Amino acid sequence: MAKNQAKETKNMKQSQRYHIQGRVFTIVDLKRIAGVFAEQARLAKQSDSYYRISYTIYFSDNSTIEYETPGLFESDAVQIKRPIKVEFYFHNAKSGRLISFDVAHGQEEYGNNFKVTTNNDEKWLNDNFTKLEKFVTGAKPSLLNWLTKHRYMLSIPLALGIGISVMSLFGLLFDFLWPTQQKEFLGDLYAYRVWLYLWIAFLIGTFGGGISLTNWILSAWPNIDLDFGADHLKVEKKRRGKIVWVATIIVIPIVLMIGLDIFKAIQK
Repeated sequence: MAKNQAKETKNMKQSQRYHIQGRVFTIVDLKRIAGVFAEQARLAKQSDSYYRISYTIYFSDNSTIEYETPGLFESDAVQIKRPIKVEFYFHNAKSGRLISFDVAHGQEEYGNNFKVTTNNDEKWLNDNFTKLEKFVTGAKPSLLNWLTKHRYMLSIPLALGIGISVMSLFGLLFDFLWPTQQKEFLGDLYAYRVWLYLWIAFLIGTFGGGISLTNWILSAWPNIDLDFGADHLKVEKKRRGKIVWVATIIVIPIVLMIGLDIFKAIQK
């Protein structure tokens, strides 16, 4: 997760902003965050101050629900639709206090943040910033963070898998056309030039779809994941299930089998 905290003072205004990355937000997480806004609305009402508060959820069907209380999470729409963006907003005009929270489902790294602003109450600013930071960082980290940092652990096996599969298919064709030469050629390549074989396979796999396949797999783990709503509309979650199934049932066994063949050839 990347963190960027800045403090500004201009015309007696102070603000702190937190950029959010790599988080999975459930309704429970969002209710905790919404509670910070609800508490400020309660205090403003008690002091008879004019304030504005809104809780908004945008959905993939271009519909929107907006409430003045966290009760929007009990709406039927939250259960049956696919959320793509969540916004919370509070502004007390009299005190100059403002809090905003914005997150959008997907890979976008910018625009996901919360911001706390006040005229001259630094304690209030720090207290509310700390509360929001605690609830945001308390949300489950997205696996995308780990996958991005260790991208090579995904891209290299994929490239080798594609490359070895392509070379094996060519080997079968070569065996069909020239059976004697193929066995002698591959036997020599496995036994004495295995690293050359793997390097060629890696290059073939990398430029033969490895990069695109890696990016496609990574897209199944959003930077910001709004994990609520109808399960059948969670496209990335369904794709992750298919990726795990294909990898477990098909890809890993094939790669292990080919790797075992190479190992046996080296031992000869």
